[in-house]
Amino acid sequence: MAKRKETVYNRILKRFTAINNNLPEEQKLSISKRRKIIKEVILPQYINVPVSKIRVKPLKALIFTEYEKQLPREGCDLNYISPSQYANVNWFEIDEFIRERMPDCIYIRVNAGDRFGKTKIFNTRDYDYNQNGVQIITEKIRPFAESPQRKNRIYPYYSGTQKLRQGKKNDGTPENYFLDMVLYINENPVASTETTKYQLPKTREVNQTKKKIKNLLDERFKELKLKKERKKRARKTLTKNISQVKQKKKKISKSPKSQAASKQSYLKQFNKTVAIIEKQYEKGYISKDKFKLLMQELVSNLKDGGII
Repeated sequence: MAKRKETVYNRILKRFTAINNNLPEEQKLSISKRRKIIKEVILPQYINVPVSKIRVKPLKALIFTEYEKQLPREGCDLNYISPSQYANVNWFEIDEFIRERMPDCIYIRVNAGDRFGKTKIFNTRDYDYNQNGVQIITEKIRPFAESPQRKNRIYPYYSGTQKLRQGKKNDGTPENYFLDMVLYINENPVASTETTKYQLPKTREVNQTKKKIKNLLDERFKELKLKKERKKRARKTLTKNISQVKQKKKKISKSPKSQAASKQSYLKQFNKTVAIIEKQYEKGYISKDKFKLLMQELVSNLKDGGII
């Protein structure tokens, strides 16, 4: 069997992974984070550069520059993170909270008690909504939280509690701690909220580091909020244009004289809507499944309209 030809992307990823594997635990990046950096930052600098021309020294310099942009080392230490950063998280936003708001280098557990279940302790660097069991818990909570009989009387949410991992000492070592995201129902926790924190020295340096981490996490929250607002506007635009496609179909004239013009108007709106769907998918505003569903709906509408 012929050996598969190495690509520029794979060469960069191989070097990136080798560097990553040799770094301390709290500095390592997830494979998804590394792929994103390569795609968005490093690869554009190697356009039209053959694999044979990639030099190790400048590539390593680019990679280490990206590591420097990540959260400071203390960002992986729960002792430096204010509890306000992981308090009052909506039950249906726990996935987003882990993916978008928390550092991708801390240990965490989603704990919804005996009734809804809890995950194992895992590192956010390797987080997967389905594989880590968070999806199962969320779907168990959903009928309970969204039941018409209960909807106005209960409010499930998560709040985090810093705890000590089994067999570990409370000596300030970052990986000795984990964040237990405990479910609350009407202000009542479904599991223990007893916390274990290490008393950091009260120095100017420690205070400055805490402030720096707080600002970085606050910035993540602001970016997430803006992203949600953009998604909301995008949904409104999409809903409006799909509605207009359907209206244009209804207005296709049966009269041979005006039918061509009305079909042309319909196709113009159809193409505009397809372009909007594709753009929103590229920006991550809609999922792959949603994209396929919308496209199928439009094509079906096109056929029903007698255009094809």
